[in-house]
Amino acid sequence: MKKKLICAILLVSFNILSTEEKTVSDLTVEELTQIVREIIQESLEKCLVSGSMEGRAKVNLAVVGSVEAKMVCDFEEKLD
Repeated sequence: MKKKLICAILLVSFNILSTEEKTVSDLTVEELTQIVREIIQESLEKCLVSGSMEGRAKVNLAVVGSVEAKMVCDFEEKLD
């Protein structure tokens, strides 16, 4: 999962850079941050998270419990 996400980040950033003829060193921190955010958002759109939570809430609104979750991502392109 991490390797696929890193590869996706690099591929998209290189594609963006090649169309604008910029190198990574020419990017500002804000531009690089925005690129990474867009890639992560697009990647997470292909993921499904499921799980459960067990716990209890006290009168003082403190919630104590545990969460189990599983994230499954499908990065394969579907041909329609």
